[in-house]
Amino acid sequence: YSGQVIETREARPVRSKAGNQVEVISMITSADDPKAQPTKISWRLKQENGKFQVIDIVVEGVSMAMNYQQEYREIILHAQEADKNPMTELIAKIKEKTAAFKNSNKAKA
Repeated sequence: YSGQVIETREARPVRSKAGNQVEVISMITSADDPKAQPTKISWRLKQENGKFQVIDIVVEGVSMAMNYQQEYREIILHAQEADKNPMTELIAKIKEKTAAFKNSNKAKA
């Protein structure tokens, strides 16, 4: 991406069982098109061993974690309906998508 500006608006602690999560609110705006609507992004981070890891990204109200959870649920359900091993099918699908992603990045380079 180019021509975009990410502005961090706020960071706040998030209630969780572990108590070690933070939500960071950002806005992405176009430097090339000042009339374009900004996009709100919420980053949820978890701190472990003194380092923060991103555990979810919410773009305009859509959670990436929830999106993946729904996708994985559908793969598992279809595998069960076809009398296949759900975890084997899920892992195979993830490997397939990872390979496709890697190949698309190679083509761009």
